[in-house]
Amino acid sequence: MATISAMAAQTTTLYNLTARGVSFGQGATTQNSQVSSLASVFNSSAEYTGLLKEYDATKQKFNTEFSSDMSALSKAADALKSTDFNVTGKDDEETAANAKAVVDLVTDFADKYNTATGFLSANSEVSGRVQSLADSFRDTKYFNQSLSSIGVSVNASTGKLSVDTGRLTKALKESPDEVESALGKNGLADRAASKVDFAESQKDKLFPTVNQMMGSDAETTKALYSGRAMTAQMNYINAGNLLNMYF
Repeated sequence: MATISAMAAQTTTLYNLTARGVSFGQGATTQNSQVSSLASVFNSSAEYTGLLKEYDATKQKFNTEFSSDMSALSKAADALKSTDFNVTGKDDEETAANAKAVVDLVTDFADKYNTATGFLSANSEVSGRVQSLADSFRDTKYFNQSLSSIGVSVNASTGKLSVDTGRLTKALKESPDEVESALGKNGLADRAASKVDFAESQKDKLFPTVNQMMGSDAETTKALYSGRAMTAQMNYINAGNLLNMYF
C-alpha cells in the first residue's frame, strides 16, 4: 500500500534531515563540533527510540502484506496451472458450468495478480529491490498477444490484468488448448508462480534496515534526535543570534 511507502519515506527523511542538518552550509566544521559537544551532554534518545519503533512497525507491516499477497497469488497460480481447460460436458448446461468454474479461477488469479502488482508498485520507493520486483510484475508483454485473443487484457502502464468473461467463455468452448497455452501450466500462471518464488527469495532483503539506510549516520542521529538535544541546539542558535545583534 502507498501508506507503507509514505511512512517509510517520512521516517527516513526525518533521519536524514537530522543528520544532514549539521553537515551542510557555512561553518559546517565548527557547527559539527558544537553540536557534538551538545550531543555528548544531552544523551536522551526517547524520540529516536520512538522513530525506530515506528520504522520497525512499518517494516513489519510491509513484510506482512507482502507475504499475504504473494501467498494468495501463489495459490491462485497453482490452481490455474492444474486446471482442466477442456470444459466440454455431456450437455450445454454442464459445459456452461465447467466454463464458469474456469472463468472464476481466471478472474480470481487476475485479482490476486493485480493486488500483488499494485502493492509492489505502491512501495517501489522502499528499495531498489522492490522497484525491480514491481517492474518484473508489470512486464507481461510476452503474453500480451495470446492473452488478448482469449479475452484477457493487460494495462500497459500498470501491468494489471482485466478479464472479459464473455470472450473468455467463448474461447474456452471453442479453443480450450489456446486458453491453456496462454494461461495454464506453460503460460501466465506458471510465469506468475516463478515471479512469486523469486520475490519470496528476496523477502529479507527488500526492506532496508536503519543502518542500511543511514550507515555511519545512525549513531549521530541517535544522539541528535532527542528532545533535550534539539531544544539545546535551538537555545544555542538563539543565543548566538542575540550576540550577533550586539557585536
